[in-house]
Amino acid sequence: MEKLEGGYINDVYAQDGTVIKQFHGDELLSSSSDRRYRRELWALKRFGGVLAPRLIHNGGTDIEMEYIDGKPIDDLIRTLDEETKDDLLYQAGEKLRSIHCPIKISSRQLVDTLLHRATHYGKKAASVLHMAGIEPSDISSRVAEMVDPSSVRTLGGSTVHRDYWLNNTLYKNGVLQCVIDWELSGTGSPYEDFAIVDLWITREHGHGDAFWNGYGVKPDRATTNAYLMTKLVDFLSTTVPDHIAAEYEQGGGFYSNKLAILKELL
Repeated sequence: MEKLEGGYINDVYAQDGTVIKQFHGDELLSSSSDRRYRRELWALKRFGGVLAPRLIHNGGTDIEMEYIDGKPIDDLIRTLDEETKDDLLYQAGEKLRSIHCPIKISSRQLVDTLLHRATHYGKKAASVLHMAGIEPSDISSRVAEMVDPSSVRTLGGSTVHRDYWLNNTLYKNGVLQCVIDWELSGTGSPYEDFAIVDLWITREHGHGDAFWNGYGVKPDRATTNAYLMTKLVDFLSTTVPDHIAAEYEQGGGFYSNKLAILKELL
């Protein structure tokens, strides 16, 4: 088997025209490897062959799926001209809209879930937040202020990917072929995906107008920030102050970057 690049949390291998994904890294995410395995399996059964790779076999903690011939857009976009970037981001927006299949969930439940997560992850990240002079209660209060229930209600519930960035989109011959890495997927608010788009696509590459034109709707900015703040605290709940201090000494890193964005939003 050939180990593939990009398996930051899990191990991913290519073998005989298929991809084998082995789930690990419980200490790096707030979701266990078993839960992530089940979520990816659910998504491949639902979207495989259309938006996602086809499921071939599963067992234990491994999933075998179709190999998709394409390159992650994140590897390519920095080398492209502005018009091609606009086209790619437009396609990425279209693809996300296809993922967001409507699911009947009350807007009150969606907002309550967001507020619960903000409080829960704020408590788990308390030591890191205190290091930065932030009280965990500041997080839940700010999220409650920013989220607009009417904006959440307008888009309703849907299937969501929860890790939708350009490294998880495969591209070939000018076409976005497929979306991969569905291990955090499930049902919830589209704003969960909008937060990741803001964090890792439009902040990083710009061309937000092209992305949202492709999606067909431009989301409410404050509500997106509420979901983004909650996701940032989720990330920070998996580290400790010493780790962030070490990142600062080395000139920055994953967690110190997330803490800096969180402070901006506060």
